[in-house]
Amino acid sequence: MSKETFIKEIAPYAQKIQKEFNILPSVVIAQACLYAKGTSWNRSLYTAVIGEKDYKKALKAIFDAGYASDPKYTEKLVNLIEASALTKYDASNEEVYHIVKKGDSVSALAKAYGSTQVQIQQWNGLVDPNLIKVNQRLRVK
Repeated sequence: MSKETFIKEIAPYAQKIQKEFNILPSVVIAQACLYAKGTSWNRSLYTAVIGEKDYKKALKAIFDAGYASDPKYTEKLVNLIEASALTKYDASNEEVYHIVKKGDSVSALAKAYGSTQVQIQQWNGLVDPNLIKVNQRLRVK
């Protein structure tokens, strides 16, 4: 199974964990990618993580609590989060906006943020999805 397929399969569960335990989905997904075989978790190790809104701080807190012995643990998870754009799962119930950059397209943004082209068009009143402009602010989720 590819990493992308694995992420898409576990993302909904990570978002449920956020609702129940208030831990960012990007952190849960990145850890799952490293520990794909699964592992139990000790809630007391996550005290500083629960409610944290910055994934880098959350990962450092996990490392500082002694959860991981690999000195590159935090760096590895940050790289996974950033390379796979996992923070898009953190704002599960909030509107998400994107500032259009050169080369962006509505279809690519829809794919990147887990939305559809039709949703983005409707949210932003776009008649023609090919007429977006650099620096335009678009709701993408």
